[in-house]
Amino acid sequence: MPQTRNAAATGTTAELALHQATAHARQVTNTFVHDFYERRIFDPYLSFASAEEEQAYRDREEARQRAIAEARARGTPEGDLLALRLGREQLEDAARFGADRSPDYAGLYSQVSSAERDLRGAMGPVQRERSIAVLDEAPTPQPAISPDVLASLRQAGVTIAENDAPRTNLPDVRTPDAMRTPG
Repeated sequence: MPQTRNAAATGTTAELALHQATAHARQVTNTFVHDFYERRIFDPYLSFASAEEEQAYRDREEARQRAIAEARARGTPEGDLLALRLGREQLEDAARFGADRSPDYAGLYSQVSSAERDLRGAMGPVQRERSIAVLDEAPTPQPAISPDVLASLRQAGVTIAENDAPRTNLPDVRTPDAMRTPG
């Protein structure tokens, strides 16, 4: 019987750890959404080489904001994990344009990354495998190219595929080094 009690206690401890990590993930995601999308605390630090570059960034920003809302609406640890991943990716995208110069950047990035790591760690092996599948099924949202930008690219001699064929030559931005290409 002691082994049964230990197994039950371990299960309860794991459930408690998952509950706490999920609650913390939701709190961190709320903070991120409030600071990044509502208060726009990093906007004063952003700088872009062109209006097109800024528009592309804003399109990605909007797509991620929608995807975060959808992930949060799931109400599951997997959804919370996806929301954190998308938030971290948004912060990394913003850093490429100067957001990391903000005194608030490092702290928020650390909170999001830590909550993502803690939630992943609190998930049991089965849930962890399920969450990996959920993350793999949910690619980083890619905004549509506006007709004006598309026309400018064509004028410059750039060929754009007009179908939904997989883009195997683009870097997989889900990897930390963003250097691996899918395929």
